[in-house]
Amino acid sequence: MSIIGAMFSGISGLNANSAAMEIIGNNLANINTPAYKYSRAEFSDVLSKTLANNITIGRGAQITSTSRTFSQGGFQTTNNVTDLALSGEGFFMVRDTLTGDTLSTFAGNFAIDKNGFIVHPTGYRLQGFSLDEDGSISGVPTDIHVPQAPLEPKPSSEVTIYANLDSNSAYVGPFNLADPVNTSNFTSAITVYDSLGNAHQVTAYFTLQNAPGPGGGQVWDYNIVVGADDSATGADAIATAGTLEFTSAGALQAHTVTLAPAFNFSGNPAQAQAIDFSFGTSIADGGTGVDGTTQYGSTSALVFQSQDGYSSSYIESIDIDSDGVVTTKYANGESREYARIAVVNFTSPEKLTHMGSNIYGSTVPSGEPVISVANESGNGAIFANTLELSNVDIAQQFVEMITTQRGFQATSRSISTSNEMLLETVNITR
Repeated sequence: MSIIGAMFSGISGLNANSAAMEIIGNNLANINTPAYKYSRAEFSDVLSKTLANNITIGRGAQITSTSRTFSQGGFQTTNNVTDLALSGEGFFMVRDTLTGDTLSTFAGNFAIDKNGFIVHPTGYRLQGFSLDEDGSISGVPTDIHVPQAPLEPKPSSEVTIYANLDSNSAYVGPFNLADPVNTSNFTSAITVYDSLGNAHQVTAYFTLQNAPGPGGGQVWDYNIVVGADDSATGADAIATAGTLEFTSAGALQAHTVTLAPAFNFSGNPAQAQAIDFSFGTSIADGGTGVDGTTQYGSTSALVFQSQDGYSSSYIESIDIDSDGVVTTKYANGESREYARIAVVNFTSPEKLTHMGSNIYGSTVPSGEPVISVANESGNGAIFANTLELSNVDIAQQFVEMITTQRGFQATSRSISTSNEMLLETVNITR
């Protein structure tokens, strides 16, 4: 009887609207879940009865599927550098260490575990590309691991000194290692590092020669001395020496090394360490002679000095830029770029399977994952110290809740009305 069919149609409506309310409740429950993407129920009618003259009657409603909306949520600033958000297209790529499967997530609330890996709250490890010395990505994505070992020391190999040597200086005699202060016109000290990362102070002594150079300008001797406390012999030692010839206009005409560098430091490092000293590009070497050390008629003064060595150091922090490049920063001021976060995308992300905990798995309908990096291939930028918020709109969900409730209410009324009609039918014989 059609009346009974109406009751079963009503039951299908109750089931469909109940499921829709469950989806709405789940959306509202996850309003504070980072990067949660809300779902909606896709209703369709059930057609199963055809009357004469091809008249069809529906048999109720059903939910054929749920669709997830991947619109961007808002952003929240945090104090954790491993809190990451993608502004634009793409997913973070993570790996299940138990199964080896690679999965995807929008939620960037990562942390560093006890083994130094950057992990999702599920324990899945964030994937990224290793970087070579030029900063180029290489190989395939792998677990991003924050180095725990100390940064190895780098022995100094080059020292740069830019100074002005007073052209009005008086001749004080040839340099004498036994009396370096009184046999030099200007001094400059700098700290350098040996092969073990030990710091040593060396001093550059500049002494004006008594005779002009071949071009008529003044010539200065320089002697680089390792002090007794830093010398392997326990006595002052000249490690390298040379001459600086200037033009009559005060430009550096030529730089000549008269004693090849061989630094022997205390503390048992590698001996005969070669440290080259640069004073600017001389005219003889194709430069202007005025980009470094000069000789003008003003007081001798140090303008700039630097060296390229450093001691061993431990990691102090990490930094992640908008391209997803992970950089370690050490206590001695050095930094190293060592990984770039992988970003994955899909032809049809709506077809991904939701696995809970903000994790998505690829399916045949979603297409194969396209693996790239941030700010390339149409992918968005990565923001550190930031979390993407849920894209659930409370007002929208409340409206859908009201319409779902009304749908349930109206459908239940159709069942009660059908029941009254059945009662009237039964009472016909009375």
